[in-house]
Amino acid sequence: MISALLWGVACARDPALQLPRADATLVVVAQGMPQITDVQPVPGHSEVVVLTKGGTAWRVDPSQGTQVEWFTVDVRTDSEMGLLGLAFAPDFTDSGRFYLYTSPKGAPRSEVSRWGVAPDTLKAPKRVDTVLTFEQPYPNHNGGQIRFGADGMLYVGIGDGGSANDPHLAGQDLTTWLGTLLRIDVSTSPYTVPPDNPFVGREGAKPEIWAYGLRNPWRFDLLADGRAVIGDVGQNKVEEVTIGSAGSNHGWSQWEGDRCFRPPCADDPTLVKPAFTYSHAVGTSITGGVVPRSGPYAGDYVFGDFTSGRLWRLDLDTLTTTDLGKHDVMPATFGRGPTGEALLGDYGGTLYRIDGT
Repeated sequence: MISALLWGVACARDPALQLPRADATLVVVAQGMPQITDVQPVPGHSEVVVLTKGGTAWRVDPSQGTQVEWFTVDVRTDSEMGLLGLAFAPDFTDSGRFYLYTSPKGAPRSEVSRWGVAPDTLKAPKRVDTVLTFEQPYPNHNGGQIRFGADGMLYVGIGDGGSANDPHLAGQDLTTWLGTLLRIDVSTSPYTVPPDNPFVGREGAKPEIWAYGLRNPWRFDLLADGRAVIGDVGQNKVEEVTIGSAGSNHGWSQWEGDRCFRPPCADDPTLVKPAFTYSHAVGTSITGGVVPRSGPYAGDYVFGDFTSGRLWRLDLDTLTTTDLGKHDVMPATFGRGPTGEALLGDYGGTLYRIDGT
């Protein structure tokens, strides 16, 4: 009882509740797309693609507020499975190539697949082949974000396999893809491992791994300097934003955010410490965000909490955070619009533009 009271007092004093405040305004762009999971601008077009967990991809024109179904895929939707991520190839306007992260029907597994479409008309998208596939021991903690970096490589965010408390100890295990960000070259089929990946040549380590020690990297963004800004969902007490680079270890499941989870927890200088944390007095499931390229938050990392509706902005130069208010939404994902503005996908089915000062 005493420990519970002390924990309650600690939560009430969470620094995340004492941040400078600058309320954001959410402007409705489109509605009627339940269980949004990803939002991506279409290169060469004035549209974004909005994915929904059940397998439908929508094309939305934010300037007109119009939307149309683009295609559907057959997916398994148990727990956190479904249609989870999309990335357009850097040469999409010529090749028409894009990539999906899905949970296919059948045994629990995750898959990255390659697709093609006419890049000018966006008509008749078709699956080309499978890039990679792997089993999931449980239906939660699938990760699901895929993004191309400035280096032209595809980065894949994968959770620790699910259940709770990292039962397979995947977080610190380099022999599995679980609990990692992968970095692969998809310019050839199905893919090749970039020779400068940090664990190439290390015995027993998966060479595709770029960073590890992650519990469930639910949304990340890539910076021009090669770093990844990741929203890593916590277990019982702490949510975190962490900034990764080649070979970085983010601590799970020795650490949950900035707190010891599985002793002993030595003060290891090689572990990456979170850039921002908040306790479960504030919110219980972080949704990683994006760095807008236009609008009032250009250059900052905008992110939120799925269960509380809180939003924040993180200044990536100073690592200072501003509270953008608590909103009546369930932020499931963030994206950039056609001109780089910040968008928010509400799990309830509404796409918003994030305005503010």
